Amino acid sequence: MTFRPRPLVTLAACLLLATFNPSVMAQATTGVADVPDAVSGTYTVSFDTSATGDLPYSVGASVQLVIDGASNSLCIKGERQLFDSKDSQTFFKAPNSFETTLSGQYKFTYTLQLENNAFKELFVYGGSTFSGNTVINNQGYLRGTKTSTSTDCSALGIAAVISLGSAEQSALTLAEEIYPTILKQGGPLGLFQGYTYKYYAASQVYVGFKDGKIFTMGGAFGPAIKEQGTTSAVYGALQAMKTKLTTTGGFTLSAANPSTHNTTLDFATGFPGIIENSTAKSCQIYVESVLASNGVRYFVELKFRQSDKAVLSASLGSGSFNNAVGDGVTGGIAGLTLDKASGKVIFNNLRLSGTNGNAVTATGSFNIPTSKA
Repeated sequence: MTFRPRPLVTLAACLLLATFNPSVMAQATTGVADVPDAVSGTYTVSFDTSATGDLPYSVGASVQLVIDGASNSLCIKGERQLFDSKDSQTFFKAPNSFETTLSGQYKFTYTLQLENNAFKELFVYGGSTFSGNTVINNQGYLRGTKTSTSTDCSALGIAAVISLGSAEQSALTLAEEIYPTILKQGGPLGLFQGYTYKYYAASQVYVGFKDGKIFTMGGAFGPAIKEQGTTSAVYGALQAMKTKLTTTGGFTLSAANPSTHNTTLDFATGFPGIIENSTAKSCQIYVESVLASNGVRYFVELKFRQSDKAVLSASLGSGSFNNAVGDGVTGGIAGLTLDKASGKVIFNNLRLSGTNGNAVTATGSFNIPTSKA
């Protein structure tokens, strides 16, 4: 059993307790490019083309644009758009090219081409059309020089800063607090196809906002954009998750390898949840970010069968210190009990082990999340 991101919205019940199960909305088509910071700045360029097709600029037209490597964005033609991919497989793109599609009157792709890690040109491409039997390529180039290092787009009539509304920011801040191992090392806000998003490089997870709803994508959430619900619903679910667990009688880790993990866990600092697998007729309880006396935060997970509450597997760890027991068992795990009558998960000198010699004995109990019990 491995640690993984949790969907954020309560949608069903398992053991009459909270569970999380997102819906798939759309397939993601691309990742975000990493535009070098050295390219950032304001440019004055002019348009040139060998084509005679439907073009967004006249030949020789002077254009101002801003490239911001920090947010992977392009300000041009009255809009701020995201460089949404790095593509070396299309003929007209160099191996270090980036692209973004502008909405509006023209559906053109802008490909940023670099030379020696510096701006070379923006290739402007709008596909091919026919004039009689003649194929016309709607394409051209924007070439010029950097006039300043400023990434302020306000002079182009575009908002200088991408920001979230107060409700969205509150939900994101709370999610980062509850999921510190997933939502960490977040980058600046970006834009993509109407979404305002934040990317977390460590987990490769995206959190996006659009039309009053929150979406996730990437990492253990998978390649699909998944709607998590309205901003207010997600915020409410996150607030509910902040209801703390309590440790009854202490919860200790002993005989650990390495010995630095001999410690005591305080489940009042953790964030709990339950996931239901209706197909497998099983449930999974987890508690994340449990602070211990050694200063380390741990996760605890266990999977149990719905019919008789027999625990089928369990894991406990932090970072590379991952330990598990019971994967594949059918009759329950000796030394581990889920007691719904008392509302406790009880570890009785349970030995868990992992790779590279990792091992630990867990003793103690904590309350089952009971937001719907």
